[in-house]
Amino acid sequence: MQHIDTEISRIEANIKKCNANLNNIAFINNAPGNIIALEQNKKKDFESQLIALKNSLKTKQNKYSTIVESSIFTIISVCGISIEKYLFLIRKLKNIDGINNHIQYLRESTTSIKKYTKEWFDFIYDKDIKDDELNSLCNIFNKFV
Repeated sequence: MQHIDTEISRIEANIKKCNANLNNIAFINNAPGNIIALEQNKKKDFESQLIALKNSLKTKQNKYSTIVESSIFTIISVCGISIEKYLFLIRKLKNIDGINNHIQYLRESTTSIKKYTKEWFDFIYDKDIKDDELNSLCNIFNKFV
């Protein structure tokens, strides 16, 4: 998701540039009409891309919800920690997204699957936590406990 966020930021920056030109009186007064129209069209294109990308991101977030959600008790039992310690760790990591981000990072760094394909999303957001991912989480948890 980090690459999608980067792309959203890039498109938003391009929209800002277009707005800056279109709001610049000197640009409007001096540029030929076709250049102004080109800038307006670029802005519309960027806005369309942004809407499509954000809609795509929403769809993926709905389809690929939290990784850890279905594996909380697996983590607790494998790491040998109590539910109270687990909840403490969640607060320490700010929220469950910290754990999800860690697992996602581990998966992204070990796969050669082409990014942003269905296969890639299925792999990255698979709800079954692997043994090496559990070990990595246990090592983090043990540092805090």
